[in-house]
Amino acid sequence: MSKPETLSDDDLVGRLSGNAGEIPRQEALRQIFLDQDLRTIVLSQILKNGGTKEDAKEVFQEAVLQLERAIRENRFERKSTVRTFFVSIAKWHWVNMRRKQNRQVEWNPETYQAGSVESVDVRVYDQEARHCLDSAIDTLGRRCKDLLRYWSMSYAPEELCDLFGFSSPEMAKKESYRCRTKLKAYFDANPQHRETLNYR
Repeated sequence: MSKPETLSDDDLVGRLSGNAGEIPRQEALRQIFLDQDLRTIVLSQILKNGGTKEDAKEVFQEAVLQLERAIRENRFERKSTVRTFFVSIAKWHWVNMRRKQNRQVEWNPETYQAGSVESVDVRVYDQEARHCLDSAIDTLGRRCKDLLRYWSMSYAPEELCDLFGFSSPEMAKKESYRCRTKLKAYFDANPQHRETLNYR
């Protein structure tokens, strides 16, 4: 079997923008997930900045979600390659993870090329609102947390079936609704967080 063709940055952006259809999008995500060189870069960066292999795995998975979200929302300005942008996202996600754990960490400049990427900490998401939302979603449990993140990126019920093992698309919709209801209940009980996010 021949090796799948490597997609260019233009192809990746086009397929992850939300206009190319589900199969092209899955092919683009598969290329990123299976990019061993990219995994090695992220692993090296995390290990050099106080993390573990498990931390690197979590950061990599989250960075894939954030990359797709940034491209879908037209926040990737092409001042760098997709790979460099991805590593920048991973960097800032790890810094925020450490902050949430109350372990302040300064990114080692020797392990990262300054000035080579966009200012992801400003453009990818608002830190305070993101922290608030993460804290809320963390209260729902791991399964709901993962499900809501894929749902927020407009994954189809059929895709959620494959990812989470639901017996039918209707079950995927039902579980997504249950998790959203739990999230709404959290904000109803914590109105100060609702104000931070302007959550409705």
